[in-house]
Amino acid sequence: IMALKKIPSFIVFLLILFFHIVMSNIGVIRVILSVKKKPDSEIITFNPGLKKFSSKCIFANSITITPGTFTVGLKNGVYSVHALTPEFSEGLEDSTILKRLKNMEEKDR
Repeated sequence: IMALKKIPSFIVFLLILFFHIVMSNIGVIRVILSVKKKPDSEIITFNPGLKKFSSKCIFANSITITPGTFTVGLKNGVYSVHALTPEFSEGLEDSTILKRLKNMEEKDR
């Protein structure tokens, strides 16, 4: 019964993730087709404060399946993320995906 209560939140999470994937695809296409400048990739590290192991894994995988970003490491809650350009790394620490996961963690308590 508890699992059934989580389904609506998870569906909303998937819709938000799908939106981010589509928008990131458009961003990657712009970078690829741009002849003005080459990508200036970077690796950032941050701790989003997720508590549950499952939430940490879901967030890491959400970053990785979103074009333009790739989770290179996750140790002690600290993420190392490679971004194709600095613009792709902006907002990772306060993204709607992260906020949704934190909200789902709070509902589990």
